[in-house]
Amino acid sequence: MSLAQWASGVTMSAADGRERFPVPRQIVTELDLNEFLAVAEDLTTRRHLNANLRRYLSTISILIVEYQQREGYLSKHTATGVEALKLLKQSNHLTQQDLAEILQTSRSNVGRILTQKGRITADHARRLADHFQLRADLFLE
Repeated sequence: MSLAQWASGVTMSAADGRERFPVPRQIVTELDLNEFLAVAEDLTTRRHLNANLRRYLSTISILIVEYQQREGYLSKHTATGVEALKLLKQSNHLTQQDLAEILQTSRSNVGRILTQKGRITADHARRLADHFQLRADLFLE
């Protein structure tokens, strides 16, 4: 594959055929951010995503959250690990039960975390980081 082909995007199978998407990369400009936000919005509104598209959506969701945190879109006080967790939950089509299994806690505790009545512990952050292959501090306040 040539550099020009790589830079022009990746082609993935979708339910309705093959589609081109931007290559996942670190988001450095607001233009990059808007491009990935539009793709993420499109993918999250689809009824069914195959495994490749779910992984792609998860990857760009992580890139979006990291950029927003780095650039101050999400202040340390308002953009919590819970916001990142909610985005990852949605983009990976996870249920509260799925998160309970990842966190090794009860579904009701996951509900408290998601409604910000509970908090993500250091152990939870480590488990989430391992599962999503992210930095644990992304989930900590």
